[in-house]
Amino acid sequence: LILLLLAASGIHFAAMRQVSLHGHRLKEQTEGLDKKLEYLFRVTGSLSYAKDVRLYQGSEWLLEKLARFSGERSVYDRKKEDGRLIGHAVCVVAAFLRDSIVYIALIYMALKGTISLDYFVFAVGAVRGLSGFLLGVLDGAVLFHSAGIYMEDLQAYGAKAGEPRR
Repeated sequence: LILLLLAASGIHFAAMRQVSLHGHRLKEQTEGLDKKLEYLFRVTGSLSYAKDVRLYQGSEWLLEKLARFSGERSVYDRKKEDGRLIGHAVCVVAAFLRDSIVYIALIYMALKGTISLDYFVFAVGAVRGLSGFLLGVLDGAVLFHSAGIYMEDLQAYGAKAGEPRR
């Protein structure tokens, strides 16, 4: 039963790690798109560009680009949310199967007379406590992994910021 708890916890960790990596990969893909959107927002909200936009009738072009880039960005946001949803669904199914199998095994052993009723009550509480403990440890490990990815991004940004401008 303990091996089942550990295996299901491993599935939970792997699923959450993949969600984190998937979000990071999508972030790398959207970096250029985010810069374009930031530029368009800055240009459309700036008074210094307003004269040029009116003089050269660039409002339609700006709105078209803004709509296109926003649409592309929303596709990536949907992909990120879909990946997160799938990862969490895998975790829920693994937890349900884990708990169901363990509790069914304990009930079967209690009904068969292999374990006593007081040991059954103890085992149910122990399984619940161990499951919660493992889940907390694994959630911390996933958080630690995500923070490591974030720190790598900051280091890469710092390296880019230190480069001379051309």
